[in-house]
Order: sequence, then structure tokens, then C-alpha cells
Amino acid sequence: MSPKCAFLIALVCLTAVTDAEVQNHMVWFRNSLSSGRILKLDCSTGKAVNQEVSPGLFYRFEVDDHPLGTTKIGCALRQGPKFEHHQGFYGYWSSFKRSMFKSPTIYAWDIREDGIYFARDRDDNEANWGNKAWEFKYAWL
Repeated sequence: MSPKCAFLIALVCLTAVTDAEVQNHMVWFRNSLSSGRILKLDCSTGKAVNQEVSPGLFYRFEVDDHPLGTTKIGCALRQGPKFEHHQGFYGYWSSFKRSMFKSPTIYAWDIREDGIYFARDRDDNEANWGNKAWEFKYAWL
């Protein structure tokens, strides 16, 4: 096969991938802090996500993932009486495999007094939140 033919085939395949129907992933945050402790959430998603989340409530947003799996969304969280406790991290990071094979995933973050917990799965039922396999990820600074 000639190099020109191989290039043309690769270009057609890439176009098919980038034009494919996108199944969006979701990022969820739940404020599990004690009563009265507001969570300030700021994520860079291409459009500003600046939210204040009351205890016991959720905030969620969809992610338009890049077809090649290069999407990363940085988030900054603050909490405490004067919002003195903070942490910054990637709230979402894609992978080529999830992007190529279109398996929508929920990136779930449970915000607690002792830190920030993470679980990744496909269950979008709030009632099952407590059944997720939570992993401690970050302590407050």
C-alpha cells in the first residue's frame, strides 16, 4: 500500500471518530460537610462553573469529551467558616479508551470534613450514592 493511500485511510478513520455521536460523561459533586458548611466549587469546563453547594446537595455537569481522550477539567474547592480550607485537582480526566468506545462514565466526588473522596462508575442514581466504592483522594490544605 502506498503512503498516500495509508494517509487517506487514516484521515477517513479519524474523521469518522471525530464526527461520531458523543456520549457525554458526567462529573458529580456532593457536599457531605456538616450542617451549614457551604462548598464553593470552581471548575474550568470551557464555560465557567462557579457554584455554592449546600450540605446534602449535589452539583453535576456534563463533559464534552475530546474524541482522542485529551480532556482534563481542573477544579478548585473551598470550605470552612471563612472558606479557609481548599484543594485543587482534576475533577475529570479522559482516556482514549473511554473516548473511542463511548462508554459514558460518572466521575463522582464526595466532599467530606476529612477530605475529598472519588468513585468512577456508570450508576447515575442518587439513591445508590452510599453504595459506591469510595477512594480517599485528597486532604484539605
